[in-house]
Amino acid sequence: MSVVPLRQKDETDSVYNKKDDPEKMLQVNNQYMEKFKVVQQALKENFIRYRKQLVRNKRNKKRKDLIEAMGNFSAHISHQLRNPLGSVELFASILKRELKGDPKKENIIDNIFISISMMNQHIENMLNLTKSLNPKFSVISPGQLIDETLHYARHLIYQKSVLVQRHYSSKCSEIYGDPELLKQLFLNLILNSLQAIHNEDGQLVISVNSGSSWNRSSRKGAIVEVKDNGIGVPAEHRERVWEPFFCAGKSGQGFGLSVVFRIVEAHGGLIEMESKETKGTTIRVFLPEDTIPEKTKNISEHKVNNA
Repeated sequence: MSVVPLRQKDETDSVYNKKDDPEKMLQVNNQYMEKFKVVQQALKENFIRYRKQLVRNKRNKKRKDLIEAMGNFSAHISHQLRNPLGSVELFASILKRELKGDPKKENIIDNIFISISMMNQHIENMLNLTKSLNPKFSVISPGQLIDETLHYARHLIYQKSVLVQRHYSSKCSEIYGDPELLKQLFLNLILNSLQAIHNEDGQLVISVNSGSSWNRSSRKGAIVEVKDNGIGVPAEHRERVWEPFFCAGKSGQGFGLSVVFRIVEAHGGLIEMESKETKGTTIRVFLPEDTIPEKTKNISEHKVNNA
């Protein structure tokens, strides 16, 4: 009568039963160790990815709670500030008429108007953090809006002696977007770069090109890039730059990039940042060319490359 074994011996069993073949045993052992390392690395990468997602979700909830708490406060503050600002603007207009013909004094009045515009921008940022954004889409030219926006930042550009370079591709002339919201977006990006520049050879490069989104949708649209040679963003702060009230530098209110994020989100766009300490920062914004109110989807995402 033949005896049937409980299980068939596999190749490993046969190898390990051969005491006279240690080299083959070592070879099989090494193969299993290599497979174990691959699995271990995959588990490590998954753990890191899920941990980052958990941290991101917690920060998003914190951002939402902060925004809700700001709502009524921002509306009250904006009302209290805009009334006196309106009076200052009115008196500055009267002074400008009376001082017409004196270039030096007219320049001083122009600086008052610029300061008023900056204050209004800060107020608008506070409101845009708390209210629902409902873009009014129309056909716009990104380059033209950027040129109009640079006018509001000209005083700070002159003060810091920053060289501004503009590169607009003829292939990207028009997209759909809300002109007023996009002006705020561009102004916040420009001011953010200017505030980071403290060196004598400060440079700000703004480019607009036609391209595809860098996520899986591969949509067509405009890629706006704002690049500076400022102090850069420290590595430990790069994941938090989109949070309200967070400011990586000594100056600023921590509103600008949070508002930028919301406006990009309202346009169904994408945003990413690359930064090197002491070398500068580059922020890229993708705005889809086919965004219309009825079809706008919230597919915005942000990515920070710790370059």
